[in-house]
Amino acid sequence: MNKNIIRCHWVDNLKFFALFLVVFGHIVTSQLHDVIYGFHMPLFFFISGMFHKEKNFGNICKRLLLPYLLLNVLFLIMESPWIYRQEGSLNFIANDMLGIIFPQEHPIDYPTWFLLSLFEVKLIIKLLKNRMLLIFCSTIICLLICCLCNLNFQLPFFLKNTFLGLAFYSIGYFTCCKFKHLVFTNKHHFAYISGRVTFVVLYFILMLNSPSCVWNEAIESPNQFIYSLLGCYGFAFLFKGAFHQRYSIIEQSCKGAIAIIGFHPLIIQYLRRFIQLFGGNWDKMDIAECFSASIVVIVLCISIIPFLKKYPLLIGLNK
Repeated sequence: MNKNIIRCHWVDNLKFFALFLVVFGHIVTSQLHDVIYGFHMPLFFFISGMFHKEKNFGNICKRLLLPYLLLNVLFLIMESPWIYRQEGSLNFIANDMLGIIFPQEHPIDYPTWFLLSLFEVKLIIKLLKNRMLLIFCSTIICLLICCLCNLNFQLPFFLKNTFLGLAFYSIGYFTCCKFKHLVFTNKHHFAYISGRVTFVVLYFILMLNSPSCVWNEAIESPNQFIYSLLGCYGFAFLFKGAFHQRYSIIEQSCKGAIAIIGFHPLIIQYLRRFIQLFGGNWDKMDIAECFSASIVVIVLCISIIPFLKKYPLLIGLNK
């Protein structure tokens, strides 16, 4: 991929939209939660695949693995007083540290699983010498076998998510290669926006009527993989046609995306305690209140990015 290609503002806007959905999805409890979880993480893999670059192992570790470890340790340090108050002992520290190094379900800073999973995706691609067609075909064949044989499994290091993420990553890569002129040009065809909205509406209709609503359940239900892919393409097409303006705050937020992924759970915890301190009920907020709380959280995350840039290793940035 050409490193000198101009920055795509619609992709920044799309990525920021996905980041907001991550925050919103961790707050909202209605059926909208299931719709969000049907496509928002595949969208991150899809976007990463679109902008795939060959990098050395050290760079991959610095940008993904090291932030994963540092953010989880920092989260554990900051949350330890609250956990100790609940449990009355320090036994949780050893278990949580083990969960960071050898994760099964989620690390203590739960959204950071994506960093480790994306690291594994890039490592697999590097080990297979960037043979993306081989990777794509092998992943899809394995996915079909799992679906046909009704194989559903949990593996350490989020390998199940990595396996599925690799499929979306490779599809994003081939989409960019095939339609490179559409991705990297500034020509916009508003006549097609209604068609792009149709993709999004169709995704919502399918997901609201689907018994399976989580993207990594695609191993059990192949329909879920199609729904998630439809969501990725639908929102990508929509943003390409309608949301191509440059916003410096969004651009800077996307450059510090790891900070938002890693710190928003901590801010949510503090906001929850603050609301409960004044007699509010966090768990019974309606959609409007959840949306407002998500805006507060994302604004607070954005406000700390300039400070975090002083510690680039923490959020995967170059010095």
